[in-house]
Amino acid sequence: MFFTEPMVACLALYASFTYSLIYLILEVFPIVFKENRKWSLIVSTLPFLSILVGVGCAVFINFANQPRYKRAVKANCGKAVPEVRLPPIIVGGILLSVGLFWFGWTAAPKYPWPQPIAADGGFGYFKLQPNNPATGFIGAGFNIGFQQCLDFLVDTYGPYAASTVSANTILRSVLACAMPMAARPMLLSLEIGPAASLLGGISCAALPVPLLFMRYRRALRRKSKFVDGE
Repeated sequence: MFFTEPMVACLALYASFTYSLIYLILEVFPIVFKENRKWSLIVSTLPFLSILVGVGCAVFINFANQPRYKRAVKANCGKAVPEVRLPPIIVGGILLSVGLFWFGWTAAPKYPWPQPIAADGGFGYFKLQPNNPATGFIGAGFNIGFQQCLDFLVDTYGPYAASTVSANTILRSVLACAMPMAARPMLLSLEIGPAASLLGGISCAALPVPLLFMRYRRALRRKSKFVDGE
C-alpha cells in the first residue's frame, strides 16, 4: 500500500519525517548545549523539557479539532470525514518549520539568553535558554502533524487502517534510526544554522500536501482500491 496508494505514501513520509526529527534532536542537543555552550551535563539536558511542553500544548490543539470533526461526521450521516484532519496538519507544519528555523539561528554560543527562567527542582536554580520556545514549537508541530496524519489514514482506509499504520510504522522506524546517525556529520559540515534551515526548508516544502489532498481528494479516492471514491 505504501507504493500503490499516494495518500499512504505522502502522509507516511511526512509523519515519519516529523517523528525522526525528535530522534535527531536527541543527538543535536548535546552538541549544541554541552559541547558548544560548555554547559554541565545536567543543565545541558534541561532544554529537552521544552519539547515536552510543546508536545503537551499540542494536545489542546488536537482536542480542539474534535468538535469540528464530530459535526462533520454528523453532517455526513455518521461516516468518517478524513479531510477535517488536514487543517491541523498545516498548523503543525507551520509550527515545526518556525521552530526549526528559530532554533537553528539562535543556537550558536554567541547568542546570549536575555530572558532566563529560574526553575527550582529541589536541586537549585537552573537557567533555561531562549532556544527553548523554538524547540517547544518543534515538539508541538511534531505532535500535531504526526497525530493528525495517523487519524487521517485511519479515517480514510477504515478496515485497512492497520496496514496503512504499519507502513507508516516501518518507515518512521527506519528514519528514526538513520537521522540520529546523520546529526553530527550534518552539524560539522553545515553548522547548526544551515542544517536546521535545511530541515525547515523540507518542512516548508511539505506544507502544500494537505491542501493538495483537499483539492484532489476525490481523484485520489477513485484511483484507490481500498476506499470509497466519494
